[in-house]
Amino acid sequence: MDEAKHLNTLFQDVLTRRKQLRVKEQRKIYCESILRYAASACHKFELEDSVDGYRVLMSSSMALATAALTSTPQEALPYFELAKTPLLDGHDYGMAAHYAALLLLEALYRSEHDLLDPAKKKLLLQDVSNCNTLSLQQKKSFFEAMQAL
Repeated sequence: MDEAKHLNTLFQDVLTRRKQLRVKEQRKIYCESILRYAASACHKFELEDSVDGYRVLMSSSMALATAALTSTPQEALPYFELAKTPLLDGHDYGMAAHYAALLLLEALYRSEHDLLDPAKKKLLLQDVSNCNTLSLQQKKSFFEAMQAL
């Protein structure tokens, strides 16, 4: 659990301080995140049950999202895709909520780097609209946040 807590803390720190991080700090966090993702990929072969699988999936997704936030747009956009892809198959509330959060994070990143064109914004909105496991309130919150971008 300490590893999950550390990853969560690192992710939150990057999310709140991403504009103040120096290049050296960004590269360090990027490397740590990629190493955590690689370690999660290795653990996929040692799974004991579905709870382990869920934990590894979320850990890899968070590691990739953290790496994306500390990357250049050329590096970041493929990482966002990799972070979201395994969550598409998930049919439970936790995965759907995490998927929607990643969509919003990607939109924020794209907006900050002048890469959020109307077509991509529409596609992100459609993704959330089509997600059956999100509640109406979650969808509404997502739409409101997207309108602010």
